[in-house]
Amino acid sequence: MAQELIKTALKNMSEDIKSLDNEMIMEVVGVAQALDELQKAIDKVNICLEKREFSEASSLGYGDVSTAFIFLQRTLGGLQQAEHKKHSLISEFTMQAKLSSYEEAAPFIESMMESTKPRKVDK
Repeated sequence: MAQELIKTALKNMSEDIKSLDNEMIMEVVGVAQALDELQKAIDKVNICLEKREFSEASSLGYGDVSTAFIFLQRTLGGLQQAEHKKHSLISEFTMQAKLSSYEEAAPFIESMMESTKPRKVDK
């Protein structure tokens, strides 16, 4: 009976899980882009410092660096919001599947999500 409840709940929530997974993936991509932009801005500052172009370096702090940092903050906010949605989805699944705890339910949802799997790094 318990396995049937789990299967039914997963089936009923499969579209929501898929949608959330796509959202999480897009948010992670956004964070990666923001990190790249921030790194480029920091690299520009470092080059200016090496060339002893202190005025240019300091102006980058108010321009490129601050813009990239704000972009990173916003993308991290989006990722946090998606993570909250995931917690809500797992809580809903816990109730629908009549499981005893969030921790018991989470692996069922996370196993259906690509965004929760470790990233494969090419070497």
